Amino acid sequence: MVIRFSYLSLFFSFGILFFSRAFTFLFEMMPEGSASILFTPISLIFYVVSLYIIIHKIKYKSNLNVLLQSSFFPLIICSVAFISSFFSMYAGPSFIASSALTGTFLFAAALVICNDEDALVKIVVTPLLLALLVSIFFAIFIPSIGIDDGSEDPHHLGLWQGIFGFKNILGRTAVFTMLFMLFSYFRGGGYKWFVWLIPIICLLMSKSTTPIICFIVVLASIYILNFYKRISIAARLISIPIIIALGFIGFSIVTFIITDIFDKDLTGSGRTEMWSIILNNIDYQFFGYGFGGVFWGEGHPAEYTIGRLYYHLGHAHNGMVDAFIDMGYAGLIIYPLAILTPYFVAIKRLFIGDSTYTLPLIFLTFLMFYSISGSSFIKQNNILFLFYCVATIYPAWKRINECHISCR
Repeated sequence: MVIRFSYLSLFFSFGILFFSRAFTFLFEMMPEGSASILFTPISLIFYVVSLYIIIHKIKYKSNLNVLLQSSFFPLIICSVAFISSFFSMYAGPSFIASSALTGTFLFAAALVICNDEDALVKIVVTPLLLALLVSIFFAIFIPSIGIDDGSEDPHHLGLWQGIFGFKNILGRTAVFTMLFMLFSYFRGGGYKWFVWLIPIICLLMSKSTTPIICFIVVLASIYILNFYKRISIAARLISIPIIIALGFIGFSIVTFIITDIFDKDLTGSGRTEMWSIILNNIDYQFFGYGFGGVFWGEGHPAEYTIGRLYYHLGHAHNGMVDAFIDMGYAGLIIYPLAILTPYFVAIKRLFIGDSTYTLPLIFLTFLMFYSISGSSFIKQNNILFLFYCVATIYPAWKRINECHISCR
């Protein structure tokens, strides 16, 4: 069986839409219970086909070694997720979620090994731009779907959610789109200015503050790094007070935007008190309550430990806290290592002129700061973990990909 590259492009594009939750509005329109029945086989199709593509692509032992080495942290994360499910009171749902996390990794690996830089950017950006454009259409012409009615949270009344079902997912998707467009720009490509308006409008109308802050941090990080690469060591030392002053000014501006314009606290979530409540009341376990959010929900541990005010949220709006809840001390150790290790490797490689690590720097910077008050990147069927895997696998595989792209 030979998979044509055009079919692969279509497969990956639909996968990006699926993992970005662009079909949420369709699932929400289905009768109660039927959405999960349909969601499961669709996700399995993406997992199985991705595994087949990887097997078809890996023709040499050396290629397999490259993939395994570059996937070290994603594989460790998936392994700990599985182990946590064995120690969980909700072993079944946790095991299923861990399997879905592994399936998400398989899709990311197949996406990277079958596409060069240009194809990767197009396959990701094109469907996301389309989804954002449809979201704008829904918000304007079908507001019953495209705009939050405030039924679940009065504070979200009137905010755009597009076809993603939630304003934070719309804002996050808009930023991920801009990050890939930014990567294309630094590679010498780029998109027209009016194309940038699509994700910018969605981001602003969703009023999702955490992605906005993270995008500003990513931009600042790239330009500061480029500046440091071009000056001498003495000049770097002299520039430190200037960088600190500019950072203080930037922080003041961001503080004004968040607190005065968006009327939120600096976390962008307004739930800082929840973190202390969680940490003061949960059971401290080595492998946590089990991966997959089994801690949350009615009748689950969250209702009896942190109260009915927060038990329905599904996550703690903090990556480290979420990792600690789901995977205990093991998750608390792995989470920072999994994101900081490849992050500093990317900085080191960029300093010696290896532009391959531009993509990892962009996405790992975003995920690192998004973890503070947005969400954990360790989530199944989610573009957060998908793009984390892409960022970690991509540099090591690029050299092989430049020589030959199979599956054409």
